[in-house]
Amino acid sequence: MFKNAYFTKAELSCRCCGKLHFSDDTLRRLIRVRERFAKPMVITSGYRCQDHCASIGSTMTHTTEQAVDVSVSGGRAYELLRIAIEEGFTGIGVK
Repeated sequence: MFKNAYFTKAELSCRCCGKLHFSDDTLRRLIRVRERFAKPMVITSGYRCQDHCASIGSTMTHTTEQAVDVSVSGGRAYELLRIAIEEGFTGIGVK
């Protein structure tokens, strides 16, 4: 992972073991989303190791170095979704 102005290693690392396997391509797209969104984005989960996914009953998409969870609400969520799709993110889930 390369240094950037928006996201830290701690935000994108596995919460259980601290490992970070996050693709540079995904990070570049995430930075473009953040720049276009022009508001802070709270990362609730980045990379997850297999043990972490298993312990929380999660799918394995976070182990692929290409998934990130972002917390946003209200009308801003629609704007963020639109931008993320335009930047090539797929498999977007909403809670």
